[in-house]
Amino acid sequence: MFVVSPRADAQLSGSLFSDDFSTSEYYTNKAQVKMRLSGKRAQPSGPDGYLIKQLRLETFHEDGLPEITIEAPECLYNFKARTASSPGPLKIHAGGDRFVITGEGFLWQAAQASLIISNRVSTLVYELPKPKPNP
Repeated sequence: MFVVSPRADAQLSGSLFSDDFSTSEYYTNKAQVKMRLSGKRAQPSGPDGYLIKQLRLETFHEDGLPEITIEAPECLYNFKARTASSPGPLKIHAGGDRFVITGEGFLWQAAQASLIISNRVSTLVYELPKPKPNP
């Protein structure tokens, strides 16, 4: 189930735009957000999609803890297919920012819980601080 809730009063139809676009998908208990996709601006693109500027796609575990955050300057979001894609750059944060992945070109498929990054993939893994010994 997707809930489209633009924070602006603009309707997302025809040639209208929406500032501060946001849509969410919930776990079956309908209390916990599973995925939230947002952007600074949404513009209709074809019958089933939007061109999203300043994409921020967040996924969450069922207990509410963050899973991954994907950021991209723009992407095409197809609400019927539940996909987001772009040939441009993206940045992913995971594991409480312990992992940062960058690349160019991606396809995110909600139904398959899959993210494909096609080019120039780079991963940074940050070491956790070592616990201080007890005195």
